Amino acid sequence: MISQNVDMHDRSTGSALAFFVVAMIALAGCPAPASEICANGMHCPAGTTCTLIEDGSGDQWACAGDQPICGNRLLEDGELCDDGNTASGDGCSQDCRSRERCGNGEITEEEVCDGLLTTRHCTDLGYDTGHIACNDACSDFVLNSCSDFGWSASASGTAEKLFAVWGTGPGNVFAVGNGGTVVHFDGDRWKIAFSTTEAPLTGIWGSARDDIFAVGEHNTIVHYDGDRWSAMSSPVVDGSFSGVWGSGRDNVYAVGKFGTIVHYDGSRWSVVPSPTDVSLNAVWGSGRDDVYAVGKYGMIVHYDGSAWSYWQLPVDVVLHDVWGSSADDIFAVGEDATIAHYDGFGWSVEAYTAGDATLTGVWGRGDDHVIVVGTGPGTVLQYDRTEWSRADLPAGAQPAGVWESGSGAAFIVGADGGIWTHHGFETQATPITSSIQAMWGTGSDNVFAVGEYGIIMQYDGTSWSTIPFFAELAPLTGVWGSSSDNVFAVGRFGTILHYDGQAWSVMTSPTGASLHAIWGNAPDNVFAVGKYGTILHYDGTIWSKWQLDRDVILNDVWGSGPNDVFAVGEEGTIAHYDGFRWLLMATPVEDGSWNGVWGSGRNDVFIVGSDPHTAMHYNGSNWSKLSSASLHGVTLSSVWGTGRDDVFAVGSGGTVMHYDGTTWAPITRPTGVHLHDVWGPLPNLTFFAGDDGAIHVLQR
Repeated sequence: MISQNVDMHDRSTGSALAFFVVAMIALAGCPAPASEICANGMHCPAGTTCTLIEDGSGDQWACAGDQPICGNRLLEDGELCDDGNTASGDGCSQDCRSRERCGNGEITEEEVCDGLLTTRHCTDLGYDTGHIACNDACSDFVLNSCSDFGWSASASGTAEKLFAVWGTGPGNVFAVGNGGTVVHFDGDRWKIAFSTTEAPLTGIWGSARDDIFAVGEHNTIVHYDGDRWSAMSSPVVDGSFSGVWGSGRDNVYAVGKFGTIVHYDGSRWSVVPSPTDVSLNAVWGSGRDDVYAVGKYGMIVHYDGSAWSYWQLPVDVVLHDVWGSSADDIFAVGEDATIAHYDGFGWSVEAYTAGDATLTGVWGRGDDHVIVVGTGPGTVLQYDRTEWSRADLPAGAQPAGVWESGSGAAFIVGADGGIWTHHGFETQATPITSSIQAMWGTGSDNVFAVGEYGIIMQYDGTSWSTIPFFAELAPLTGVWGSSSDNVFAVGRFGTILHYDGQAWSVMTSPTGASLHAIWGNAPDNVFAVGKYGTILHYDGTIWSKWQLDRDVILNDVWGSGPNDVFAVGEEGTIAHYDGFRWLLMATPVEDGSWNGVWGSGRNDVFIVGSDPHTAMHYNGSNWSKLSSASLHGVTLSSVWGTGRDDVFAVGSGGTVMHYDGTTWAPITRPTGVHLHDVWGPLPNLTFFAGDDGAIHVLQR
């Protein structure tokens, strides 16, 4: 048995040896893959060669081939980095194609952009406003904030169809529609209001904030007294109203089906004999004895103060709306793109074709600015006294009504709760051609502006007028008030003027030094600054004088409260008042000229001035520079905003800059003349003033 086992072992061993020998012979017949051993003993696989890395830390070897090898510490074609590994998060990505620097503010070879863009802006690409951002991968530009001026949609808070819109100003606008819907705009956003009815409301008009009428189907008339809406008794039993207009609280007309005309005398509504039984859709007048209503079959009826009469257009169309800038400049619009015009002598159909659009609304703010809207869809026509131009709303829009304030704020309403607002600059006509230096007001319908030759102008929401009495006074450079009947203006030679709501008067001034700016936080806490470090204070009775230790020209003053007031001026001067004394502040800029100061609070203050130190920000502890390539080469004269992320600055060449809380970006300039001041009564409405009597309004 032992012998047998031995034989079996020998046979198996011999077979294994034979197989090994055969295998080796077979292998010897095939060429082995080439490889290379580096000087440090490292093996480089086939297709690569040993390469010496000279990095000053001794001989380092790596394997290099025809294709880049990520992780070999060699920077090869197609790679932007190679740190010797294939892990990300250490400054070189796992594929060696990114240095992972996106977000560090520096643009590297693989990046198109990185972080905030301070050298390129939306205006560079032809947009009107906004700033260019960079995507999260730093591989492309983001233009989401870039936009053009024009019509844009606003959130109304309702999906009901809106038929009509009217307001007392850009910060107090009402729209009405189906289901008794009333929505109100306060200058910031639209909100639903309770109207006491579920009947569709098709017309709205008012004489004041506390006297607004809305009318609609089922003989509905509702009234707003400034606090709430309430139903009014209608003199019509069977019918519906579609339009309402009046010349005052005691003279209001509503029109509707079957030629219905009713009148309100301040106490009650009564039926007025009508010259037609044709349904009337809208009513408007230039005064108590000049009223027009329009309706079916081209019907136009007129009241001359004694009786109603009618005309009929030569075209058989339904007229939906009527409006005029005066007694001899009236527009009526309707089906088949019909626009009819009255010039004081007769009616004629305008030679404009808007396809088969049904025109449903017309409004304007003068004979050179008329807006017509209609379904077409989304038809918006604008007339400048020379020609009609078209600016359509977004696809799907079905506008029904339009209203525009005297300040350039325009609103369109329509189907599905649609509301569109016009954004952009509007130039306002002023009665002067001299420089306007400063503005201030209590609202969009009460704004004061002062300037050269002692000019004082006041805006009533529709037009600017001058105060001729002060035409020969010294130039005025600052204006501020605590209310509409307590306004101050300052100027050259220490001039101080006061307005009590009725008239302007000269105040006794403790200085002959020119005063450049004025600000206060209460009627008995007012500051004015000017030449020779002059600072004046008014306690409600008399003006007193302080003098800074530094003999400099102070250009502006602003504060967040009585114990936190800033004054800025030339030679880099920034002075602060803490309620007890004025002290000079340390800043990173020791020279230059600061021209304007404004803030949203004690920890958020902006100052602007001349290049190269154009803007700085104070966070409550320290001042820091706000650099931007777009600020280079310009002189900024004034700064104002609605909050820390919504700040405007204006200056030379008509420059308008906007700060969004992150960076400054230019806005398309409304003019080429120097702008001296910026101020706004509402978040969505900003006034700009400058040379040549220029006043521009930005509606947002």
